[in-house]
Amino acid sequence: MIRKFAVSLLLTIFVGELFISIPAVFAEEEYQCTLTIDANKHDWYNRAFPTSGCEGSVVNGYYDEQGFKLMGSNVTGKNAENGEVYYLSGGFRILVRI
Repeated sequence: MIRKFAVSLLLTIFVGELFISIPAVFAEEEYQCTLTIDANKHDWYNRAFPTSGCEGSVVNGYYDEQGFKLMGSNVTGKNAENGEVYYLSGGFRILVRI
């Protein structure tokens, strides 16, 4: 009886540790690529493009008098905010830096 209780307790602890450590592993990988938009450089005609990692999605960014904008892949027309992660098509996530 004590042995059965000890085995159950150890299994419970082991399974609990799995659930605690899994989010820590995935928290490091919040996005697959970054997009840096420079207001002095990137406009409608000279857009910013992401770093490698989001090749399955087409996305770019630019600055106009209304602010920083994103185009393509589920984000068309969205105002970009510094440090925000946006969800793209294909399950990709992109970090925007301004």
